[in-house]
Amino acid sequence: MVEQLASEEVAKALLEKGKEIVRQAQGLRAFDEEGEGEPLAREMGKAIEAYDEVVRRYASEGNAAVREVVAEALMGKAGCLLTIKRYAETVAVFDDVVTRFGGATELGLRERVAKALCAKGGCLSALKRSEESMAANAELVTRFGGASELPLRELVAKALTNSGSVLIVLERMEEAAAVFDELLGRFSAAAEPSLRAYVARALNFKGGCLNTLKRKEEALAAYDEVVARFGSATEFALRNEVATAILRKAGIFFELGRSADESAAYDETVARFGGATELALREQVGTALLYKGTMLADLKRSAEELAVYDDVVARFGAAPEMVMCEVVAQAIFNKGHRLGALGRKQEAVAVYDALMEYVRKSTAGWIATMEQQGTWNLRQLAMRGLKEKEAMLQGSA
Repeated sequence: MVEQLASEEVAKALLEKGKEIVRQAQGLRAFDEEGEGEPLAREMGKAIEAYDEVVRRYASEGNAAVREVVAEALMGKAGCLLTIKRYAETVAVFDDVVTRFGGATELGLRERVAKALCAKGGCLSALKRSEESMAANAELVTRFGGASELPLRELVAKALTNSGSVLIVLERMEEAAAVFDELLGRFSAAAEPSLRAYVARALNFKGGCLNTLKRKEEALAAYDEVVARFGSATEFALRNEVATAILRKAGIFFELGRSADESAAYDETVARFGGATELALREQVGTALLYKGTMLADLKRSAEELAVYDDVVARFGAAPEMVMCEVVAQAIFNKGHRLGALGRKQEAVAVYDALMEYVRKSTAGWIATMEQQGTWNLRQLAMRGLKEKEAMLQGSA
């Protein structure tokens, strides 16, 4: 008994050593998002050595607590390999977890096996080995589809979501819709918030598949179900899915030429989420307003269109996030373009000047390497505004 406790403590100490190295490397990860830098690879290598030492010393231990430490060490090693994008080696480690602990009855070990299979599927997908990715997800569902424990049920839902997503990338929409239907069949009645989020997401994914298949009324029904079931939810994940569903409905209404319904969907997005503080929801509101402006432009309702762009600026003009700056800049540009098209050139020039000043202020404090695409988009809008302004001034000369 004393020896078992000693083994457990030493194993945990080695495991903690690996974890501490990973924690210390978090700063490197912030500046090496691609996982390709030598300093990050070196630190991950040190952590892997610590995890390997746990496995080397204690792989044959029968003590349940030590077995869990070994499993956690293997998962830690896989995480390090994943960080530096050594996907093939990562897959091999996940296979090792499944081989060693696939027959375990302890919940902790079963959960790690399920996580290994789920993560293996993700790695194989990144390697473009789609069929193998879906096979890993299918194995997870086969092994744990009847589990009652919430962590395992969540992983089953995640595996099904991942397989559906792979099928979407492969443009196999009928099969993808069937996978999402399987998820809905398993978890539609679930009361747990995490599973409800998977259900809402599955309905949105299903709606997208049906829309691609030109089954637009069925797609609308899927989106309507999201709103009907989760429209009063307070959890962010569910609210975001509701906003997504409403905007996707608007997109279908646009395709069908149902402008009144399209406009109502944009208005519903703003009414439901206009006061949200979460960035993702604020972006959805901004997107809804920009799309509404475009719709109004198509309908030649210029005064309403211009009012929408003013609304965007009033709501989000002081927002510091780059994604919201892009929304605001687009609204200002659109306003200038519309004023120019209406022959109100003096006002348009003033708006383009305001756009260039807004972009200058918005990009001044950003580190280009951290928000490169966002600053590029803003500057491109500013350049377009400048060209339109110059063209107007030349036309007036």
